[in-house]
Amino acid sequence: MADVAEKAGVSRALVSIIFRNQAGASRETRERVLRVADEIGYRPDSAARLLARGRSRTLGVMFTVHQTFHTDLITGIYPEAERLGYDVLLSGATHGRSEAKAVEALLSHRCEAVILLGPDAAPAYLDELGQRTVAVSVSRRVPQARVDFVHSAEAKGVRQAMDHLVELGHRRIVHIDGGRGPGSAERRRAYRAAMRRHGLEGEARVIPG
Repeated sequence: MADVAEKAGVSRALVSIIFRNQAGASRETRERVLRVADEIGYRPDSAARLLARGRSRTLGVMFTVHQTFHTDLITGIYPEAERLGYDVLLSGATHGRSEAKAVEALLSHRCEAVILLGPDAAPAYLDELGQRTVAVSVSRRVPQARVDFVHSAEAKGVRQAMDHLVELGHRRIVHIDGGRGPGSAERRRAYRAAMRRHGLEGEARVIPG
C-alpha cells in the first residue's frame, strides 16, 4: 500500500480507506489509486486483513486422499462455506502423511475450525485437538473426545436393509465388513442383532471387505 500511495501521491491511510471501500476519498482520487494499484499489480491481502482483526474466515478440512467418498463431502463443503463467508483449506492424509500432520498444517494456517473426514486418529489426540480448536468429526463418533461429530444412522440403516431383504424372502444374508473403518463396528453389531431378531442367527456370516 505504501508503494501505491507514493505513486498515486496520496497517504497510505487514504489508500487503505479506498481499498476498504469506505467514504473519505473523492471519486477522482479513488479512480487514480485503483488505476495505480492495477498498474503495479497490487492486490489487497484479504487473509492478512482478516488476521489483523483476529479472524481468518477459513475452515480447514482434513481428508484421506484415497477415499473417494471424501471428495463428495468436500464438494458439498465448498458452497456452504462460501455462503457463510468462509474459505476452505484442504490437507490430505496419505500412507506417508499422518492425520495429525495434516491437521497441524491446517492449524498453522490459522484455520478457525477443522472438519475431520473419517478420522482414524486416537481418541486421546482428538480430545486434545478439541481443546485447542473447534473440531468436527464426520462419519466417526468419538464420545470420549471433546469434538463434535456428524455421522450416518448406521444401525437404523442396517435394520431397514435387513427388514427389506427378509420381507423379500431372503435368509442367507451375508455382511461384508468394513474392518476398522468409521461406523463399521456399529453396522456389524446391527447386522448380527437383526439376524437374531429374524431367527436367522445360524445363517449369520461376516466376511472382511
